[in-house]
Amino acid sequence: VYDGEYESQRQTEMPAKAAKPAAAPPPPDPEPEQEAYGTWEGERNEEKLPHGEGKATYPNGDIYFGRIENNMREKKGRYVWKPHAEGQQGGVYDGEYESNKKHGTGTMKYPDDGVYEGQWKSGMREGKGTFKYPNGDWYKGDWLGGRKSGTGTYFSFAGSCWYSGTWKDGEFVEGDWKFKDGSSFTGAFKGGKPAPGPGRFRFPNGDQQGGR
Repeated sequence: VYDGEYESQRQTEMPAKAAKPAAAPPPPDPEPEQEAYGTWEGERNEEKLPHGEGKATYPNGDIYFGRIENNMREKKGRYVWKPHAEGQQGGVYDGEYESNKKHGTGTMKYPDDGVYEGQWKSGMREGKGTFKYPNGDWYKGDWLGGRKSGTGTYFSFAGSCWYSGTWKDGEFVEGDWKFKDGSSFTGAFKGGKPAPGPGRFRFPNGDQQGGR
């Protein structure tokens, strides 16, 4: 074990192929807040307003299959966004709603084939969830306000490495950076790389190097 300065050596000692964790994209477009259906095919209340299970087609071409209560999407439903261009696919959300917003548990498939499965709050990814990126990366852990925040693990397909630890506002800030060859770094991070300060490298042969 060697204890000493690591800041000047951290770029050369660790594998250089790691990729910075990607940011999770927002939904393709927010769902309409108001009723504004082009058509409603389904149950209605005594006032002949949409209320119950059915299909809503919006003027912009989006479609919602599920439950409407008091003119709002509620409980379980499926929302399909109209593609922005011919030959493209729109986003699809399958899950729970509350007051017109994604709320509870649901799965969102984005137009680029990214997929989020987990908890939502007031239309945002919040709670426990897993995001699978179209490039083969994935993140599993805590979310807050639509961003990775809390405890979680991110796998970089291009870098063949894992970032496991604490996240804040979508950035990895502290924890373990592990590679398939057994090497790793434990400490603070900034911009997806080790930050100056206390930390420890572990190499495939079992040697370690730590310092400030």
